[in-house]
Amino acid sequence: MQWLFDKEIAHRGLYNNTVCENSKSAFSNAIAQNVSIELDVQMTHDEELIVFHDENSFRLTNQSFDVSATSYALLKELKLLDTQEGIPLLQEVLNLVQGKVPLLIEIKNNQFDTKIETKLAQMLDEYKGKVAVCSFNYQSIKWFSQHRPNILRGLNFGDRAHYGFKDFLEFLYYFDRSEPNFVSLDYTLLDTFIVTYCRFLKIPLLCWTIDSQEKKEKALKKVQGIIFEQMNGEW
Repeated sequence: MQWLFDKEIAHRGLYNNTVCENSKSAFSNAIAQNVSIELDVQMTHDEELIVFHDENSFRLTNQSFDVSATSYALLKELKLLDTQEGIPLLQEVLNLVQGKVPLLIEIKNNQFDTKIETKLAQMLDEYKGKVAVCSFNYQSIKWFSQHRPNILRGLNFGDRAHYGFKDFLEFLYYFDRSEPNFVSLDYTLLDTFIVTYCRFLKIPLLCWTIDSQEKKEKALKKVQGIIFEQMNGEW
């Protein structure tokens, strides 16, 4: 598992004002810099796996389509921001990376029906490279623990305005049922008992999203690896 923490991980690739997140150009930049890649995967209406973060296409394409209700034939015609790039298929990205750098694939699914997990697992069976999966959906991680225990799997936890005891209980519930190899934790939760709990159990921790040197230094005192954004406009 150590390879997952040997390099800092680029959140949605290395992108900036002219290179869009989760694009093939962002991933090519990461490969050129020998940086590990985090990317997001979700399923279209016609059950294609695409690399895209949002449930709706508007933020990155200026056209509004719900990904899960839209065919890839339509989505592939959209352009990412002010570029000529389209939304890539996961298979296209796997063909691009080809094991040159490690991959951390976040599964984006609010509804668990095993379709995305099954198709992703089948694709990763054929992939020759270091790869791990993660998700906020504990059922997805549990599925991988049962059906592909050889693939590293992580539980994501965070994205909340406030943190209290109920949040810790929620974490315990997800953690116990997902059987993760590692936990990927929101930076805002670094000072909570979740970190103490994971360290006691010797569960490795990733921290997202790091966008300054100050955050990086603080995080690396408590976790094994970081997922970073641009720092001061630089990679």
